[in-house]
Amino acid sequence: MRSIQRETRQTIGARLLASLAAMSMIFAVMAYAFAGGLAPVVVETSPEGAQVLIGGQVVGTTPATLELPADTKVRIQIEKKGYQTRTISVTPSEGKTKRVKVTLKKDE
Repeated sequence: MRSIQRETRQTIGARLLASLAAMSMIFAVMAYAFAGGLAPVVVETSPEGAQVLIGGQVVGTTPATLELPADTKVRIQIEKKGYQTRTISVTPSEGKTKRVKVTLKKDE
């Protein structure tokens, strides 16, 4: 019984830590929004309908237009059931729309 309780606490702790990390990324984006330093990034996939995640949090479904911190490297994860997950990095520039096109490969 105690080992189950310990495992449950560890699982909850790991989930809490992951949530805090994701929240810190969201707060960083919000800070840039208030400072006015955001730039649009258009994420397109083939096939469409993939989830777009930043910091483990879903921020849209492709095709998606995101407002991201300008001049800051951001890691974007793209997921779709039946396809391999892709991770890309983008550094948007203020005043310019960055377009990212990703072809997803089917799971083997």
